[in-house]
Amino acid sequence: MSQDNSQPKAEPDLAPDPALRALDGMLRELARAGTGTDDAFVQRVMTAVRESDAETATGAVAAPLSAPHRVSQAQHRLAIPQLLAALVRTWRANVRPAWTTGLALACVALVAATLVIHCLTATGPSMCKVMDRELRYQFVLGSKLGLYVAEKYAGAKALVIVPPTVFGDGERRRNAVVDGLKEGFGGAITVVAEASPERPPVTDRRTTVGVSTGESGIPADMAAPQESYFTAEVFDRLVKKYAGKVDLVVTTIGLPQDMAKMEFWHMSSRPRLALAGGSVHELKNAFSTGAIVAAVAYSPCARYSDKPPASGVSEAFAERFLLITPENIEEISRQFPELFME
Repeated sequence: MSQDNSQPKAEPDLAPDPALRALDGMLRELARAGTGTDDAFVQRVMTAVRESDAETATGAVAAPLSAPHRVSQAQHRLAIPQLLAALVRTWRANVRPAWTTGLALACVALVAATLVIHCLTATGPSMCKVMDRELRYQFVLGSKLGLYVAEKYAGAKALVIVPPTVFGDGERRRNAVVDGLKEGFGGAITVVAEASPERPPVTDRRTTVGVSTGESGIPADMAAPQESYFTAEVFDRLVKKYAGKVDLVVTTIGLPQDMAKMEFWHMSSRPRLALAGGSVHELKNAFSTGAIVAAVAYSPCARYSDKPPASGVSEAFAERFLLITPENIEEISRQFPELFME
């Protein structure tokens, strides 16, 4: 595919949105930094919440946002069920694949209560600042990957794999990573479709607070772990559905847990694959062979603070993430061997 010889695109301004994966980055790191026990995870979340509430009025905050991108406290309140679901998906998919114990469920209930209290009471604005900050980092993640792919594979047509919808109204949640990807793509990459794996049906029941639940009373978005419906077979089916229409697949939900069974790896003419989410632990060889052209991973040297992200995409990205490519895979694996299987 021909390269774009025009002037490099300017990095987009950071503009968060009301995407409902707001605490994904913070919670992912809190879980990773724990000792491996449920109690340690909850303790770290509680500490972060208390620290966010202790911020003073003179603390560093993000620059004022334009009206279309400002996240109101009311929007944060509406986001609570999805935020809790993001917590569950993150821990299940990236930290605790076998997370099914009663203690773990009790921990989520505790974290859920804490988030609800802090978003609905006088401490809400502090928590909202945390959410705004994490939204900006999610946007940066997508932007940086989008800019790289746009420069490297200008003219490509992309399929973007996104999380399935939560409720039965057919309305897809806004996604800060996807918004960032599109900003980074600019006019160089055409998004042919956004597609999702189908979530297993649950018995929909509205509670008194308007949260859709299944028979167990757990919000529908938490009812089934991602590995139960996003399998190698499902991934292959999504790719085959758009065969001949796209030459780039970008997944924002990682790869299936049984990724080794994917027919994708053995396709004679397969699209390029980029990861804007998920683990790279088992994928070093896929970079080395060029099967994966780019992926974003959380940096072991990530800097977490109450300060807003840096103003530029590259600078903000470097505070949290690593961009892994076939060209730098050996360097990255030497510098951060813990990211990959031995």
